[in-house]
Amino acid sequence: MVEENGDAVDLPYEEKLKYCTVIASPMASEKTTNKLMKIVRKSVDLKSIYSGLKDVQKAVRKGKKGLVILAGDVSPIEIMCHMPSFCESKDVPYVFVPSRKDLGIALKRQRPCIMVMVVEHEDTQDRFQSLVASVAKLQPHHEPLQLETS
Repeated sequence: MVEENGDAVDLPYEEKLKYCTVIASPMASEKTTNKLMKIVRKSVDLKSIYSGLKDVQKAVRKGKKGLVILAGDVSPIEIMCHMPSFCESKDVPYVFVPSRKDLGIALKRQRPCIMVMVVEHEDTQDRFQSLVASVAKLQPHHEPLQLETS
């Protein structure tokens, strides 16, 4: 259900997907989304997380390695449409989740958040590695363009 002020209130996963933009790919499954939110909550306590466009861009640009989680329901999309290709160019795995409000709640904040970067920490190493492996399976693999010469 959507409240009068525009906030989504406990929508099921499939309903949240309806509000996602067309570039929100690869999208995490419902089970993977729940696992991602758990590691975000744990990373907040361990202070091994960057949140927001400016901080995540800065961390990726400086060569930090981690997992970038992007919200799929960002509007206008132009503010973050460059991030998937930017992450690919820096070999940083990324994945979309349906709701920026859920990301904000996982960060233990009152405000929605459009993206976070979870950095590996020794306390979450096993969970982090398994999530990176499952996200890597979702990533599009682009083969180099082969031009035929005659």
